[in-house]
Amino acid sequence: MDTLISDPSQPKPSKIPDFYGIDITGKLMRVLGKNHINLVYCSQFVGDSTFDVLDIVENLKLSKDQNALVRKRSFSMLFELIQNISNHGEDMEGLEGKTGILLMGTGEKTNRIITGNVIQNNKKQKLSGYLDYLNSLDSKSLENLFIEQLTDNNLNKGMGLIDVRIKSGHPFLYNFLPLDDHFTFFSIQVQIDSGEE
Repeated sequence: MDTLISDPSQPKPSKIPDFYGIDITGKLMRVLGKNHINLVYCSQFVGDSTFDVLDIVENLKLSKDQNALVRKRSFSMLFELIQNISNHGEDMEGLEGKTGILLMGTGEKTNRIITGNVIQNNKKQKLSGYLDYLNSLDSKSLENLFIEQLTDNNLNKGMGLIDVRIKSGHPFLYNFLPLDDHFTFFSIQVQIDSGEE
């Protein structure tokens, strides 16, 4: 089932549901607002769901208030990160598609995109090493690596992450949360300057 929480500035319902007597919705909205998160989307990413998410994001105030270059870069990075969920996430028993989460937010000077999905534990070390390697490169080295991948026809060897890292201009922030002996929840955050001074 899809879950969407958007635009914390909109009026709240008069009766906020509680969960075992705890006002989860109110607490969640306060945490999201405090961290400038404008969108939370949790779903199985399969087929056309990627385009559904992009349609939702396009209609958010977040995207309409940004200059065209920032919007274009943000959508491109968002698309790559969602593709990573659908291409590299793990199928969970009883669910169609790769389950993932997307959070988007705006700060005074930067926008953030955070995605997360389940991976196998044996992929953690390789992924962590690759992200650390990309974080260690300056912009010129990243561009050279991207061109090298293109000329070697290695189109499936992490080019999406290279492209995201170039467009972001900021290092990746990432985390691994062990779930059990076989699976880990992987989350990655990218930032992009909002272009406002």
